[in-house]
Amino acid sequence: MLKQVKIAAVFVLVWLVAFVGTGMAASAATPSDGTSVLDLLKPVYDAFAHGQKLYAGMLALVALVALAKRYLAPRVPFLQSDAGGAAMALLGSFGAAMATSLASGVGVSFAMVKTALWIAVGAAGGYSLIKKLVVEPLLRPLAKKAPAWMQPLFYVLFWAFDRPTAVEQAEADGASAVAAHPGEGLDAVTGAPDDVP
Repeated sequence: MLKQVKIAAVFVLVWLVAFVGTGMAASAATPSDGTSVLDLLKPVYDAFAHGQKLYAGMLALVALVALAKRYLAPRVPFLQSDAGGAAMALLGSFGAAMATSLASGVGVSFAMVKTALWIAVGAAGGYSLIKKLVVEPLLRPLAKKAPAWMQPLFYVLFWAFDRPTAVEQAEADGASAVAAHPGEGLDAVTGAPDDVP
């Protein structure tokens, strides 16, 4: 009798371990957002199988950006930085704009690439994109090494990019208003507590 209980307990334990393993594998294959790696790569394969290599390449670029955001960003510090996020947004937007144009069956032209690039810059936030990819990582270090006669040029350029956006200005105004008139606390609302003898 005891032997049968042990066998049943081992059977339940093996079933439980298999069930948990299957559940973990299913959650890895289909993440919480509902798209799996195969879902991302299926359009790339379909386009390549139908002989649309450039279209497949643009879809692959979009898929690679999505995979990099999902799997590499937690491990690669650059992808979590402003410049990395801007670069990934630019690449993903460019690939999507090109894929949309190529889906109609039109051949590639310089005008198509230029239009896709403008769409990508706009989608990635053109002003902040230039600030994060060009001004901060490239021009600021260059300005420190530039001769004195070039400093006014950098001053004008940086003035244009250092102006706060509307959101930054609103946040600064809110912070200064709170600093000027800090909250008085709970006592101002309910009154001071009375001592009970």
